[in-house]
Amino acid sequence: MDNKKIGLLISTRRKEKGLTQKALAEQLNVTDKAVSKWERDIAKPDINTIPRLAEILDLSIEELMNLPTKPKVETTPEPEEKTVEPILQEEATATIPDPNEVERQNYKEKSKKLLIKGIIGFAIGFLFTLFTSPEFGFFGFCAIGIFMAGLPY
Repeated sequence: MDNKKIGLLISTRRKEKGLTQKALAEQLNVTDKAVSKWERDIAKPDINTIPRLAEILDLSIEELMNLPTKPKVETTPEPEEKTVEPILQEEATATIPDPNEVERQNYKEKSKKLLIKGIIGFAIGFLFTLFTSPEFGFFGFCAIGIFMAGLPY
């Protein structure tokens, strides 16, 4: 980035556009003294100001900063039926799951597991009641069975 070229370019393009330093400064929300410093190569435009400055002067950022631009290589467009974009768009829209649907599926799976645990626990409690002492009670054994059925998960 060559300061002298930038200052001269800003000054030349500003004058071509028929803008005063003050008018340019107002469009950029800076002072006219800042524009004067840029043009006299005392200071450089702020990095946040450069895109807007380039736009006002009808320059690309590369041109404004005197950066070498890449030569444009002309390519022939491929036939439309061979482009990948429509295929990617279809895949992208097809693979994005609805968050509510995912939540419903998770809820259904958890409910099924809980139902199976309850049935297994009830069966274990019933079997304990049949083959052990009835003092502990049917519901006590069901509670133990439900707890035991839930342990593996």
